[in-house]
Amino acid sequence: MSAITGKPVKVDRGNFYGFAKRDLRKTSTDIATLLLEHDFNDHLSLRNTTRQGCSMQDYILSSDKEAIKTQLCGVVMRGPARGRNLVNTSLINQADIFGAFATGPTGHNYSAGLDLQLNLLHLTDETCYDASHVGMFAIVAPGRSAELAANVRF
Repeated sequence: MSAITGKPVKVDRGNFYGFAKRDLRKTSTDIATLLLEHDFNDHLSLRNTTRQGCSMQDYILSSDKEAIKTQLCGVVMRGPARGRNLVNTSLINQADIFGAFATGPTGHNYSAGLDLQLNLLHLTDETCYDASHVGMFAIVAPGRSAELAANVRF
């Protein structure tokens, strides 16, 4: 938003507007899936799906808040940048039993399943100071969490 007009500013999204030697954004995702299915007969099937994934997001971004306050003076100054390094590892297993049967002329379908999920998060939040903030060092707030969930459906 322009501080002068109050309207969105038209910018070239292909340009980089951060600090070239500090700001960054890196992401990656790796996922593997194994699907096994066995048909016992035309009316009963069992399926098991296992998925393991790891995603990473690492970034350091300059703060716009100070830039908005100082752009009216013709000078753009930026304060400390915010950073995050997040690694999320997941292991998910889902088992389903499904099929169909008839009672007289009426057909029926059924499905039941169980899934187990384990998610592990390793997170580091950082406030990064550049040379203009002499005497200040990066503040790091690490965190880890694990979540185990079981869901039953039928």
